[in-house]
Amino acid sequence: MKKYIFVILSFLFVAHAESVEIDHGYQTLLSESDFSYIKEKFGMKEDLVYVLAFGYTSCGYTCPIIASKLSYVKSKVGNSIDALFITVDPKIDTEDRLNSYLSSWGGIRGVRFDDYDDLSKISQVFKNYIFKYSDGEIDHSDIIYVIKGRVLVFYPNSNPDFIRDDVNFLVGEK
Repeated sequence: MKKYIFVILSFLFVAHAESVEIDHGYQTLLSESDFSYIKEKFGMKEDLVYVLAFGYTSCGYTCPIIASKLSYVKSKVGNSIDALFITVDPKIDTEDRLNSYLSSWGGIRGVRFDDYDDLSKISQVFKNYIFKYSDGEIDHSDIIYVIKGRVLVFYPNSNPDFIRDDVNFLVGEK
């Protein structure tokens, strides 16, 4: 229980120096080192807002919902954002399999790390847990994240319209 309270409290920390006025998500500030790391790993551009989530192609329930939310936000906001789906199962999710899966969702870029250390580090940055069961099933956070600069906004089980509204605001902010 203490672990969950700590995680919730750490997410609720709002860094006033770079916080933004959003209506629906919870925000925090990425450290310089974490921001530099993900910027390099994702090939991030300064002028884009990023919407991302973790999932895997053989997931039967949660991941298709996550992918559909990413796709919805991307379709409503357009090319001023980059939508990323980070696979938590790089052994099964080859680049071809990931791209094929995401092609039906429109506009989502698949991200796959061959190196489990990179996947682990990325998961830590986003406070995303990944647990693989012996039967191959994978449990992971179903949070959608939005990044603008060092500001990280997260949406646990959120309505995609809320995410779209906040992303539209962030896209319009200079």
